[in-house]
Amino acid sequence: GHDRQDVGREKRHERMLQRQHHDLAELVRALRQDLRARHDGAEADEADIENLYQYGIHVGLAFQLQDDLLDAFGDEKTFGKKTGSDIRDNKKTYLLLKSLQIASQEQQEALKKHFSSTPDDPEPKVADVLAIYNTIDIRSHVEAEINKEFAMAQEYLSRVRVDQAHKQPIIELTDTLLNREK
Repeated sequence: GHDRQDVGREKRHERMLQRQHHDLAELVRALRQDLRARHDGAEADEADIENLYQYGIHVGLAFQLQDDLLDAFGDEKTFGKKTGSDIRDNKKTYLLLKSLQIASQEQQEALKKHFSSTPDDPEPKVADVLAIYNTIDIRSHVEAEINKEFAMAQEYLSRVRVDQAHKQPIIELTDTLLNREK
């Protein structure tokens, strides 16, 4: 069960994520205004808008993967919430989906069984799933995917024709967010 401390920690974690995503949204909004200004108040170039949008999509995916990874392997003190909640809640995260692709037949069966169970004491289930994740080194697969999404995001941002000085805060915040707990 969740005790009050867990709930408080999860709330703090949620607030921290919301604040960081809000900061990022603000920076993207400022960049969009800068684009409009550069076009003398006319609508910013469609390609610039599309590239900014694609940046947001890929950076969002990178954040989601990072969050899934931290949920499984993060340090509870640093992460600010109890790890393993996605496993307890049978959430179909990228970690699970990728594991089902690369695990042995036996490991796949075990994962499917665990992710369709809701035991009274979920800790052995969490430990079993994490043991499988560790055996197949799922962490490095997810980190590779995070890096791929992040690289795509950076590529799209680099195509936005706007002053580099205006991009810098976005680049720095994104870096900070993606390295928030290694």
